Amino acid sequence: MITHRTGSGANEPPFEDTMRHKTTQSLFDYWNDVRANRTAPRRYEIHPSRIPGILPDTFLLERRGSEAFHYRLAGTRICDAFGRELRGANFLDGWQHEDRRALIRHLTVVTEQCAAEIIHFEAGPDLKSTISFEIVMLPLIHTGDAVDRVLGSFCALEPADWLYRVSIDYKALTDSELLWPGWVPNSGATIGLVHSQDAQAGRGARSPARPFRVLQGGLSRTNRDDG
Repeated sequence: MITHRTGSGANEPPFEDTMRHKTTQSLFDYWNDVRANRTAPRRYEIHPSRIPGILPDTFLLERRGSEAFHYRLAGTRICDAFGRELRGANFLDGWQHEDRRALIRHLTVVTEQCAAEIIHFEAGPDLKSTISFEIVMLPLIHTGDAVDRVLGSFCALEPADWLYRVSIDYKALTDSELLWPGWVPNSGATIGLVHSQDAQAGRGARSPARPFRVLQGGLSRTNRDDG
């Protein structure tokens, strides 16, 4: 079930509360700043020098089809977490069937409707040794006016002695939220929230969300051929 909220009413939490990690908030703030009042920024407008502190946790996907979102770039900590170089791999690989179908639906909304997505999931070397992770997906325009790139970050929400030492082989969605950046001429940007309950029941409850306010920091170098 998906419910819609078109704005930040008095009883609704600010959109920052959906982001539990400061890296997520930092990347979103940078992307939203570059976006201004447009639906999405262009790939070449994203400058690595603006976010140096979070590059190891940052990735860039290329959409090659409705079920093909391949890594063009992946930060060192992300590759270390999975125990391999991810460039060229499909982001959708390795997810359970229902999770994969949910991610395909949501990534379609990200690329066709310019929504941003926050993904929370459990992952680990096996089913019994999992911790919580957070991913943000942000649309980018690369070719013409189509969104065919997705900027994102991948962060662990809790420590684990195996993290970056043993590869992640199991992952399962716990929840996912779509955020719609909107715009009003000469009035700045507004954000609406959509809550998704595609994750299967019984996989664990969300921990209380924590608001973050961080300084903007951005990929180690700009290379349009890599985009």
